[in-house]
Order: sequence, then C-alpha cells, then structure tokens
Amino acid sequence: MRTRTITAITAVLLLTTLTACGSDTKDQAESEPRKKIPASPSLTPELEFLTQAMAAGYDGWTDTAPIESDIMHFPKEWCGLLENGHSVDYVFGAAGKYPFGAGWGTKKPDAHKLLLLAVDTHCPTTRDQVTAELRDAGEY
Repeated sequence: MRTRTITAITAVLLLTTLTACGSDTKDQAESEPRKKIPASPSLTPELEFLTQAMAAGYDGWTDTAPIESDIMHFPKEWCGLLENGHSVDYVFGAAGKYPFGAGWGTKKPDAHKLLLLAVDTHCPTTRDQVTAELRDAGEY
C-alpha cells in the first residue's frame, strides 16, 4: 500500500513537472498557436495527509513507522469529533483515537502535529479551536 501511494504521488508530481516544462522554439511559436497547458491534478486531502505524515519524520516513527493503512482513517475520525464540539483531550483520550498501533507509537508533541496536519487537510474550519486548545495546554 505504501509503495502504491508513493508511486501514485511520484507520478502526479512527475506529470505536473513534465507538463509545466515545455520547449518553445521560435519556429514552433510562429507556426503553431500556443497550446493551453491543462491544470495539474491536485492531491486529494487523503493523499496530502499521507504524503506529509509519512515524510514528517516523527521521533516515535524512526524505528518502526506505521503504514498508510494504520493512519489514513484518523483525519476523518478526528475531524468528525472536533466538528461535533469535542476537545483534543477527548479525541486522544476518551474517544480512544490516539495515533499508535502494533509496533509503533507517536510521542505527544508529534501526535499534536499529526492532528494539525489532519485538520489542515480535512477540516480547516476547526484549526482555530484546535490551536487554541493546544496553546492553552502549553502544547503549541
């Protein structure tokens, strides 16, 4: 799964780069009308989250990191709880949505960074709430 996701992201970025790079010679410019370059496809919130999360280098993930399927469900779950008025403490505590799994874990500061990443990609309207809570707790 990780390989497919990374391959898909690499392909999108490569396609975007190749599309943006063109060669216009004087002869081509005079003989052909300039073709419009199509807009590059953007990453879905899920791919954006996974790409940034897996590249972040969180301390708890140096020895054993999660695979995409371990963390891809968190953004929607976290955002659903936050959008329903629950606190960060509730999300990671009583709701049982702290990011850890078999053989891997996330240190609290990195869990907060991961949560903020999920908020940015999936529910940006809750960012002020989350950052205020983390700031009040001395975590941001």
